[in-house]
Amino acid sequence: MKITSLIDNECSVEGLNKQHGLSLFIETKGKKILFDTGADSSFIQNAKALNIDLSQVDICVLSHGHYDHGGGLNAFFKINDSSLAYMSALAGNDHVALRTNGEYESIGIHVSRNFLDRLVFVDKELKIDSCLIFSEVWGYFPLPAGNKSLFKEKGGAYVLDDFAHEQHLVIEEDGKYVLFAGCAHRGILNVLTYLKDTYGILCDVVVGGFHLHNKTTNTYENPNVLDTLAKELMNTFSKFYTCHCTGLPAYAYLKVIMKDQIEYLSTGETIEV
Repeated sequence: MKITSLIDNECSVEGLNKQHGLSLFIETKGKKILFDTGADSSFIQNAKALNIDLSQVDICVLSHGHYDHGGGLNAFFKINDSSLAYMSALAGNDHVALRTNGEYESIGIHVSRNFLDRLVFVDKELKIDSCLIFSEVWGYFPLPAGNKSLFKEKGGAYVLDDFAHEQHLVIEEDGKYVLFAGCAHRGILNVLTYLKDTYGILCDVVVGGFHLHNKTTNTYENPNVLDTLAKELMNTFSKFYTCHCTGLPAYAYLKVIMKDQIEYLSTGETIEV
């Protein structure tokens, strides 16, 4: 399996775009998969520069209903006339962030009417060949502190987002299981524990953001939280490639403890599993 970061907050290749967003191009033996589409069409420009033909993508999976993961969906549909996009049935709700000035800012996904027939709404879980899409993660580990500034519309008012619209992707190939998480708003430890308890899956590799950085307040999880996270992640014996909402300072802290068990995957970089 080959995984290329098409867009991320950081960039390691000169001439490519970077942005607050995430998009990963996944090549398995049988499929080409797009996981998230960044905030706009920047990931498409990067793909062209990397000689990746997104018109050949077989399926697209959206991790959750935030613009930095699905804002480029309309642009993707324009260059790919066959792929369906799999998103949670709850991802279309009105999602907002509470900014420091006390105002709510829309951070949702807006799909053109022209492409509504290309959406597949996933209810809790869906299996597609060697791919498993699942949501409704529960667990006993604390949720990211950054969630406290993220809300959704309910009954005409805004309530704290419970991230029931967040879904994850697991791909099995050659006996290895690779987990893809957009932001892990439900907590990456909860996601891994849920996957083990519900499906009996232990991941060999984990790729995605851990939401350790609060974009609104520009703050990070405290050291005690990061110490516990590092310890528990190491106990899984998985290899971690983190990115996006983890934030470089939090990644650097985890790196000191976890050493070679964790790496950062930035725009333009490719890994093979």
